[in-house]
Amino acid sequence: EEEGYIYTRLGNPNSSELEEKIALLEGGETQNEFSFLEPHNKVVLKEYWLHSLANGPLGAASKDVICSYKLEGKSLNLSLLATARFPAAQVILLNGSEEKFTKTLALDPISSKKINVELELNWFEKDIELVIKSGPKMLLRETVLANDNALAVIDRQEYIPPKARPKSAATEAVRAEQFRFYNKAIKLNRELIEENPKYVGAHLRLARCYLKKGLAAEALATLEDLALADTENVALQYYYGLALWRLGRREEALRTFFKIPPASKLFGAASYFAAVDLVSKGRLGQAQAKLEYNLKFQPFHYKSRLLLAYVLIELGDYKKAAAVLREHLAANPIDYVAFYLQSMIGGEKECAGFLQRAQNAYEVLTFLHELKDYQGCLEFLQSCGLENSLLAAYQNYYQALLSKGDYTALKEAVESLDLTYVFPNHRLDGEILSAVINDSPKARYLYGLVHYGAENYTEAKRQWEVLAAQDYNYSVLYRNLAFYYQKHEQDYTKAVETARQGLTKEPLNHGLAEILAHCYLQLGDEVQITRLTEAFRAKNRLTENETRVLANLLNHLGEHEKAAEVLNSREFRMWEYCPENVIPFTKLYADTYFGLARQALAKKDYKTAAEAIEKCLTMEKRYEEKFAKQYFYMAVIQEKLGNFPKALEYYRKVIDERIDREDEANYRFFVKAAQRLVKLEWIGIR
Repeated sequence: EEEGYIYTRLGNPNSSELEEKIALLEGGETQNEFSFLEPHNKVVLKEYWLHSLANGPLGAASKDVICSYKLEGKSLNLSLLATARFPAAQVILLNGSEEKFTKTLALDPISSKKINVELELNWFEKDIELVIKSGPKMLLRETVLANDNALAVIDRQEYIPPKARPKSAATEAVRAEQFRFYNKAIKLNRELIEENPKYVGAHLRLARCYLKKGLAAEALATLEDLALADTENVALQYYYGLALWRLGRREEALRTFFKIPPASKLFGAASYFAAVDLVSKGRLGQAQAKLEYNLKFQPFHYKSRLLLAYVLIELGDYKKAAAVLREHLAANPIDYVAFYLQSMIGGEKECAGFLQRAQNAYEVLTFLHELKDYQGCLEFLQSCGLENSLLAAYQNYYQALLSKGDYTALKEAVESLDLTYVFPNHRLDGEILSAVINDSPKARYLYGLVHYGAENYTEAKRQWEVLAAQDYNYSVLYRNLAFYYQKHEQDYTKAVETARQGLTKEPLNHGLAEILAHCYLQLGDEVQITRLTEAFRAKNRLTENETRVLANLLNHLGEHEKAAEVLNSREFRMWEYCPENVIPFTKLYADTYFGLARQALAKKDYKTAAEAIEKCLTMEKRYEEKFAKQYFYMAVIQEKLGNFPKALEYYRKVIDERIDREDEANYRFFVKAAQRLVKLEWIGIR
């Protein structure tokens, strides 16, 4: 069509009298043009196409020519029908810009003209285009099959529309907190508060995340103004009181907890803290009454039941305490605090072994510490025979509290520790270590480790930078600090400086070279990458992680054959979830053989490329993994080999992977495979 014109056929279909143009007003419609309206679609059928039904499946059409084409084997079969007479139409097949086939024939609306064109395999490297001309007039120009070299097809980025309905920030914040991604939840809640400063729910979630991370001061700052302004909001009052309690402001916290009504589900927790305060002041009778009243309203509050048992033991009512513990253990069979309390009244001895494990001992110690029963903490640590050297060192802390002396013995005990197997990760560790942080470098390092484990990276970085500035002789400090710069700040230059500083420290730490390798790759420092690769290759013996790093560097340098030799030189451990900063073996294996395949594809050596991708396909596939990339590569290779049935099989395997849109790395191959299947089906490859 041209603007203002509709081309149509008049009179007898078999007549040779054809009128080329009928001038009509723009938007005009005649009886020769039919529009069928359906509920959700408008299908427009042009009358001048109706007579072409016997021509074959529609491939391409214009106002002058209707074309059907089908690829069978290496032959492209064309069927052409015109809407007017063109006695000397020229049919041209282009491959890219190169003319591969040409034929002149007469086209008319009465009979279809058949043409068979034998295709060569190398034609599938460029677009195959059909051009039909009549003198200077272009009748039809259509791309029969879009092609490109294999790497261009693989690397092309297809358009993927954005999601219509992104998840709300509030929903994402709740989900992040549930899965313990507290920093992400904090970030999302801060954004919500910036948008709406009066959004109380976001303030509550933000404070709750701070409390779970041990940042009571930040939680208090988040809630204080709101809590003082709205004394009727029970949740707001509870978490405000909890922040005050964690900061040691117990009297203020208790006044806030007293605002929680018995009907609230938070009443049990609030009353528990009131009972703890009474116990710590030695008012055991009042504490017993408070706890019994609490359990009357909320019998499910297990902490109140444990504290009641402790109070009864302290009051000498062992019989009643034993009954409370039996009832509690019937509902909670594995409760280490209950086991400890049972042992205090001569209960089950077979549970004593549980308390010699450090993780379980921390639960008992935290319970006693909150009650300020420092004598009980000391006796517990002395009695349970713990092998954990850090917990054993804490005896000096409680002795200092009881004698009101200094922490010299604690400092000496911490400094005497071998840090190799010491991993503090409890809030209690941070409280005790902070007592000697200014006098003990090891205490400062471990204090930073506690905060790093809680994802309080700013505090961990602050403590470790103090030690680094003092040139502290412990290589793991520099490994941890460099990894922080690498992962959380993406400051690769600073990470390199810190890692190099740690190379001269004791003990020898292989993780520093791994961090250097990662940072050099991110910085694109090819000189240092080459030097580090040569240094690894010159070593007589590499650790497993160094072998992984070497293979990764070789892949970066394009030496995939050497990388394959390195990977085949030893056995590798396999993890369900690979530790941080350890390159997964599956990634190294895939990168190596994908690299070999891409090198072969660049040379158009499709058989070698297929062999390399076959290696990737033989990898163990775990339930959560997708092979969309492997299948797509193989499908493209099979196309280039002219094996279209096999190519279709692999494209369909990509579709069968059922890729979720969240999986961006694989979803693009899903889209490309779907589009290619449609294009191949359009030319009859099914």
